Amino acid sequence: MKPRCSAATETVIDVYVQASIELLSAYGLSTRLRRQQEEPNAKRPSYVSVLGATGEGIRLSSTINAGADLLGRLHPAGAQRAAQRDLEDWCRELNNQLVGRVKNKLLRLGCEVTAGLPVLITGSGIDTIVAPEQECRQYFFAGEHGSLALTLALVLAPDLELKDAPADDDDEAIRLEGEHAIF
Repeated sequence: MKPRCSAATETVIDVYVQASIELLSAYGLSTRLRRQQEEPNAKRPSYVSVLGATGEGIRLSSTINAGADLLGRLHPAGAQRAAQRDLEDWCRELNNQLVGRVKNKLLRLGCEVTAGLPVLITGSGIDTIVAPEQECRQYFFAGEHGSLALTLALVLAPDLELKDAPADDDDEAIRLEGEHAIF
């Protein structure tokens, strides 16, 4: 039996789930994510983006696995105008946006991470493999145009401590996605 997660691990998982809900909402998808051990229809052709982020005492990996139909509907050019190359880039970009949201939220908790570049894999029946020492959570969104699987794998140092999040009304609260500071 696996030991219970630390408070810091639970906090990072919560941050990932919140960032995922925000990302899906920004593109008009339902915010109902469900945690599940295995994705339904896992053998379908899909685009998979993997992106890692590391910092002092933290290492995480985010994976997005989505079908072409759903990616096309989410693409700014629309399903009819998005070529395969566009869908590949878009899958990587969605994961980049997700990890960027996670990074911003962790920064508010005193945990600075640096993200790498997203990698893309395409094919059918792609499984996410996680090292034994990593904590892993998978979440799935399913809609009329396909499904999307989100996987978080992480390892935290046992002594990693996260600060309490500042209240939203603080002067330095994180800006909404896309908002810019004017100097």
